[in-house]
Amino acid sequence: MVFRRAAVNVVAIAALLGAGSAEIAPAAAPTPAAAPTPPAAPTPAAAPTPPATSTPPAAEVASIPGPAVPSAGAPALVADATQPAVTVSPTVTFAVATASADAGSTMPPWVTAASRVAAVTNGAPLPECGHGEAPTPLASQADWALTLVDTTYELPSSYEPDDLVSTTSAGLRSAYYVRDLVVPDLSAMAGAAADAGAPLAISSAYRDYLTQRYTFYSWVNTVGYPVALLYSARPGHSEHQLGTAIDFMDKGGQQPWIYYNFATESRVGAWLAANAWRYGFVMSYPYRKTDVTCYAYEPWHYRYVGLPEAAAVHASGLTLREWLWSRQPAPPLSSPPPSASASASAALPISRGGQTGVPISGGPGP
Repeated sequence: MVFRRAAVNVVAIAALLGAGSAEIAPAAAPTPAAAPTPPAAPTPAAAPTPPATSTPPAAEVASIPGPAVPSAGAPALVADATQPAVTVSPTVTFAVATASADAGSTMPPWVTAASRVAAVTNGAPLPECGHGEAPTPLASQADWALTLVDTTYELPSSYEPDDLVSTTSAGLRSAYYVRDLVVPDLSAMAGAAADAGAPLAISSAYRDYLTQRYTFYSWVNTVGYPVALLYSARPGHSEHQLGTAIDFMDKGGQQPWIYYNFATESRVGAWLAANAWRYGFVMSYPYRKTDVTCYAYEPWHYRYVGLPEAAAVHASGLTLREWLWSRQPAPPLSSPPPSASASASAALPISRGGQTGVPISGGPGP
């Protein structure tokens, strides 16, 4: 494991140093005439269209196919009171849920079968964004789908999944590692994206505690501590340490943060925004949700939570942080007050996609 961790560190640091511009984009670019968006692919609300000079032809973007999106009348997940609760771990109780299998439903086949979705266990209000050092309560590797990692709750420095495998297992580049449990759905998603004309690649995946420390302080040295808190996670606070978070990019293309808006400019970004949830992946830091997620918009950062959980998060309309908070152990966790650094975004100019930002260069984010 020492050898593998060293290899991961070297690759992650090399990727960081060659990344080029970071998530924080240059000052807002002029908005060109409106262009058609991909059919049924949800795009961030009110996001300005990227500059025409870097936008792929509208016909290409509009032609990206994908699985049928559930219609407005498609059945939602509903609790099945006839089924008993299923205890998965001593601290988390899952409730069996099903989706009504109406004839002609456009929901994916796996959703119509009984699926385990985490039950609500925490009724406390979501804490405001702050910066603390509270141990996350679900830190077992078995709790991977529900582990809350944000600006307050952290993983121990010793947390390292014992089932890390190369992403070659999913038919992707060998320079990165993910947990073995991610591979089947990652492989299926990569295949579907390629079939849809949007071949994807990986920009970053698992990072251990020390690699994340290097990443964060690279940001600090570039933009200062308060701004770095918006665009990078402190060591122990990164979802990448879980081994289930991935930063995606176009195969053979530029880094995703170079785009004005990866989710609308890039074929891969547009396809992922519409379809990643179907393969168990959720965008952790969506558009205009910084006040909830505590990080700037990152349309390339997805966390794998499994098929049933991702479908339920997608249907709920909640951010992943909101969803996970409500599924932490009861009694409710303490809600620390926000720190002064949490309000750093108030003093920043508006940049990429209407998000706070300043023109800098850096590397991978949370």
